[in-house]
Amino acid sequence: MVYSVIEIEARICDKQLAGRQMKAAVAEILPSATLFHPAIYPTLRNWLIQNNTALTLLSSHRIVVALASTVYSDSKDTNTAMEIAREMIARRRAQP
Repeated sequence: MVYSVIEIEARICDKQLAGRQMKAAVAEILPSATLFHPAIYPTLRNWLIQNNTALTLLSSHRIVVALASTVYSDSKDTNTAMEIAREMIARRRAQP
């Protein structure tokens, strides 16, 4: 299982990718159930923003949903990611 943006970077370092291509490369490496893993998500989010994936203007809640809905092309993976995203947002909203 991938738990490091450095590992993701190493796997796609030979490619000149941006935007959708970058997100697609991440989707190939990172299973949907792992996308929002606390050990990788914050760093991954920042790394994707730095790599021109059109996430810079979104709030933190919208980034979660944008990633969940756009990273994966397979509907099963998208649904899994969206479920996890909804749970993350609900947990954040429940915090005092």
